[in-house]
Amino acid sequence: MSLPMRKILKHIALVIILALPFSIEAQAQDNRDKKFIEVQNAAVATAHPEASRIAREILEQGGNAIDAAIAAAYAIGILEPTGSGLGGGGNAVIYIKSENKFYNLDFYPRSPMNPHLDFDSGTESSTVKAVSVPGFVAGMEALRERWAVLDSEAHIRPSVELARNGFVPSPFIFGRIQSQTAKMNLYDESRALFTNNGRRIEEGQLIKNPALADVMEQVIEGGADAFYRSDITQNMIGGLNDLGGRFTSEDFSNYRVTWRDPVRGSYRGYEVVSAAPPVAGLLIIQSLHMMETFNFAESGHFTQSPQSMHFLIEMFKRSYGDRLAYIGDPDFFDVPTAGLASKAFARNRVATINMGMAYPPRLRDTEPGNPYNFDAESDVDFRAGIATDPALFFTDDLEDEASSYDWWGDDKFDSWGARRAPRTEARRRGIFGTIFRSAPADSVVTPIEDGDDWRTDEDEIDPDNTTHITVIDQEGNVVSITSTIGLFFGSGITVNGVIMNSGQANFGTTPVNMMRPGRIPRSMIAPTIVMDEDRPFIVIGAAGGGRIPAAVVLNIHNIIDFGMDAYEASLTPRFISRRWADEIEFEGSMPTEIVDRMRRMGHPVSVRGILDPYFAGVQTLIIRPDGTIEAAADPRRDGAPDGF
Repeated sequence: MSLPMRKILKHIALVIILALPFSIEAQAQDNRDKKFIEVQNAAVATAHPEASRIAREILEQGGNAIDAAIAAAYAIGILEPTGSGLGGGGNAVIYIKSENKFYNLDFYPRSPMNPHLDFDSGTESSTVKAVSVPGFVAGMEALRERWAVLDSEAHIRPSVELARNGFVPSPFIFGRIQSQTAKMNLYDESRALFTNNGRRIEEGQLIKNPALADVMEQVIEGGADAFYRSDITQNMIGGLNDLGGRFTSEDFSNYRVTWRDPVRGSYRGYEVVSAAPPVAGLLIIQSLHMMETFNFAESGHFTQSPQSMHFLIEMFKRSYGDRLAYIGDPDFFDVPTAGLASKAFARNRVATINMGMAYPPRLRDTEPGNPYNFDAESDVDFRAGIATDPALFFTDDLEDEASSYDWWGDDKFDSWGARRAPRTEARRRGIFGTIFRSAPADSVVTPIEDGDDWRTDEDEIDPDNTTHITVIDQEGNVVSITSTIGLFFGSGITVNGVIMNSGQANFGTTPVNMMRPGRIPRSMIAPTIVMDEDRPFIVIGAAGGGRIPAAVVLNIHNIIDFGMDAYEASLTPRFISRRWADEIEFEGSMPTEIVDRMRRMGHPVSVRGILDPYFAGVQTLIIRPDGTIEAAADPRRDGAPDGF
């Protein structure tokens, strides 16, 4: 990007940020010094300042990005016990500069070999039935053995001291621990650790976990075997089975991480590399490919342009819906990866968007596309985007009809349950209809077995509590890693100081994501790296359940299309539009006129809080062409970057 264009885009970004309400602007300026740094050598961004400090010290000691990520991941499991730790798992995308090569490590929890197939995620997510076999320690050991230059003592000792000596929860985590008091009271060890004799913890209260410190001491000495093949293992199995679990020694000893080929795409000429199924990297790729067909430079930013906002809402409805239909554990299901990552498929999906009104207005009626008809060989790179005529978006008749149409009358249903809008030629084609006349007529199908209707599946529980870490070292190696225990405090069960995940709650009822022995459930986590030719440009990921992919995509959009820096990109108001929801959810700082316009177009909407942590916690690095590294932690949560 040329310097003059960068300045122009920066000016546009500044206008967008300054358009926020005064209180948000003031808070943003106050946070900026805490949440944003510019450095020259190496940087890390995590959800807690202490975890970032530990990672920075590892880098200063000569460790690489992998060493720093491992140390930060252990530390954040202590400092954010509600969201990650040894009882969970995750996913990482790694770039090794000397090899100019990407790797994708899947260390997500796996279903045991004798799972409770009668598990009800709606009522039993805080029971032993929700627990999968943890993958965190195996994942950290896999990273350490392959690339680390420091030993486990350096990686884990700071976390041992944190667990043994205790820490005072940061404001965000303090609130989360308090909110889960009832859940912690279900189990004696959890109650002893995270309540005040059964009552909510008090502000400033020190939290210690000496049993977890002992487990980590053993991992320092014995590596993965200490967690998966030892007396510690038997104690965990015994504790879980005493609560009704069916775990065996083999469930733990046979756990293996999976090295996958990351999924790839491009956006405006930048390469995008993300995590392979069953996590949400393909949702990131497909969304960006659909967005590449749209000329945001002409239409404007979504906080100021109804055209852009409507397009993004409709785009996310489709990409989230396709994820629901087709993403599952690739060891059990033939995921159409090439089709979902195809730009031809993205253009086909864009062709179904009606730029005059919400269609279908009820998100749950969004039909999946058919990625099996497409492959990557038919791709074309749209760097400039398709030019759009704003007059085609909001003609008076379309808007008037959208605002007056009775979306919710039962007589408006067609044979497959969608709310069908009046079929004028403009609506049938959409604004892009003349461009995509060659789209296959049978482009809407579902791969579900006869008798199973994926549209009626409420899908998995939407786990909200996760953490993300981004690191770049002095050599240009990069790690983007997301770690999770699922729901807040996972299953709520603590054994040997280890908080056990709720991974089984991520399974659904459709064949693509149905619970089976040894299967990994799908997840919304999406560690991602954006490349500018042969150098890392954006390193990004997020915590926040179903909001993760949207937050990652919008941050990338803010950076590439509007020249925002790493902090500005996260500060911008967010929204979420997804197939299984009932409403488009807007952050409270979204301009009222945008929200009202979407409502008049037939979108069911709701508005949440300002800088609401519900809308994900994103950790972002940007590496500028001159080598300057921008690192930002999301202003919605307690994180902070560090570096030198």
